[in-house]
Amino acid sequence: MSTVQEFAGKLRAQGVIPPDAPAPPEEADRPWFVALLQGVAGWLAGIFLLIFLGLVFKPESGTTLFVLGVVLLGAAWLLYFADRNAVFLDQLALAISIAGQFAVAASVVKDHLTGLSIASTALAVQLVVLVLMPNKVARTLAALFATIAWVFTVRYLFLPGSGEELLFGVGRASGDEPLGATTPILSWALTWLPPLAISGWLILREPSWMASRLRRLARPALTGTLLGLSLGGIAAEPLR
Repeated sequence: MSTVQEFAGKLRAQGVIPPDAPAPPEEADRPWFVALLQGVAGWLAGIFLLIFLGLVFKPESGTTLFVLGVVLLGAAWLLYFADRNAVFLDQLALAISIAGQFAVAASVVKDHLTGLSIASTALAVQLVVLVLMPNKVARTLAALFATIAWVFTVRYLFLPGSGEELLFGVGRASGDEPLGATTPILSWALTWLPPLAISGWLILREPSWMASRLRRLARPALTGTLLGLSLGGIAAEPLR
């Protein structure tokens, strides 16, 4: 019996965790900074993989691009189950997953390219990945980018066209304030209060979900949301 298993047994004997709590993992997780670097590398690899697949298959329609993205996401899901302790397979799955996410998002916004469509589509894709992908790094990154996508979604809802000239070039409409002087207050509240409420609830309920299988989803969601709260404002600043 490993040291981790012995420690968990003592916690059960003392009543700190319930007797039917899931067993701890056999191996320690990789350090967070290694996982973060691997995640960033996976995103970059995913972009190049999508470019390569685009050059090979040359998808011309949104439907073809969407099907290609779904197939890539399915392949990534299967790879995560092939060997959860293999770094190579983890990163290969992450790269394929990222490529699939870009393909699905591109198929949706292909004919309606606006700041709001990009942000809202990215938010929807990241939420799906957060729920379905059986990998902590993938889920953490999904929660992180979902939070940032939420920041941009609210921004474009309250300030349509704001900063789009930096994304699409000269000639896009600049943002107006449709609600007048109340726009900054309402947009700030809608931007930050929901993720703050989610992270606060997860922190308060941590003892209960850590003792159940829900921790596989809740822990990455909490970590990614907290990172998103830290980086969301910085990410939106260049488009102000």
